[in-house]
Amino acid sequence: MKKYGYDKDSGILMSLDSDFWFEGKTLSAPEGSFISEDREVDEMTGCAFLSGWSGTFMVLKSDGTDEKHCLFGWETGKGHWKGNNVSQDDLRKLSTRMPICVCGSVVLSPEAMGKLCSRFPNSRMYACPIVEELAAFGVLVRNAGKRPYRAALFWDNKDTIDAEFQTYDPVLEGDSMGRMADVITAGLPAVNEVMKTIGVSPFYGRTLHKGWIPGSQIIVRTVDMDSLFPISPISAKNYVATSVPVKMETTEQFRELTGYNEPFADVFVSTDYIPGLSTFMRFFKTLSGRGFVFTSKNDKKKHGPIVPVFRGDKVYRVLKEKYE
Repeated sequence: MKKYGYDKDSGILMSLDSDFWFEGKTLSAPEGSFISEDREVDEMTGCAFLSGWSGTFMVLKSDGTDEKHCLFGWETGKGHWKGNNVSQDDLRKLSTRMPICVCGSVVLSPEAMGKLCSRFPNSRMYACPIVEELAAFGVLVRNAGKRPYRAALFWDNKDTIDAEFQTYDPVLEGDSMGRMADVITAGLPAVNEVMKTIGVSPFYGRTLHKGWIPGSQIIVRTVDMDSLFPISPISAKNYVATSVPVKMETTEQFRELTGYNEPFADVFVSTDYIPGLSTFMRFFKTLSGRGFVFTSKNDKKKHGPIVPVFRGDKVYRVLKEKYE
């Protein structure tokens, strides 16, 4: 039986059967839904769940200016508070021996996340990429009785476009990722709409391209992080940047390889936590020889007369004037 979590303040509805689903915004929730009555508690619970951690750890909620810190743990499949309003001094002491989960609008800013990682350079840290939808998700998991895990909140996007298209090879695993890597290697930008997701999304819902343009972020393979960003904090490159982009200091080697000459870059680390990303990066490495790719917000000005749009079962050739 499907279960629902609803945040009446935002109108967002989440559901759970065998998987989690984003149901969108609605004026009312289905009968029997779990309703968020304390958004802060539910947001921090949802963040703790998605970290996948058990035992006791810190949860830090921030908008980039104000912070709240709590001790949190899991018992018999449900989260519980172990203490509220932990002081900054206690937070620093505790961060040396227990993980930290981060949630709130602070995760939307790579610069703010870079500063937070510098405060806790050697800590195990998880940054929750979900912001607006987190209260609905949190009240759902708080009442669903499931144990925490890094749930993949991604769903196939098979929405159709009225344009010329090609279907993928149903036998060739990862064909969409291979074709997209081929297009980008050839020097063309590609719109990656293979999957839908919620929250911060450095890979899906973005335009991927071979070279840097203003406003770009960069996705880097895990195996290349230590060579390209050797001075970045462990908390950033081993943990936080696997879920949200983090501003990191560049090196001369990085600048020579990428042609990007700024002192800082917004970096996301490729892992299997995002379905399809590792597959794409393997294809792109094989075809281009590069262990990194640039990504930016979708904008028709980046494209030529034809916009290649990759979706779950087809790649479309969309005329630029009809691309939205």
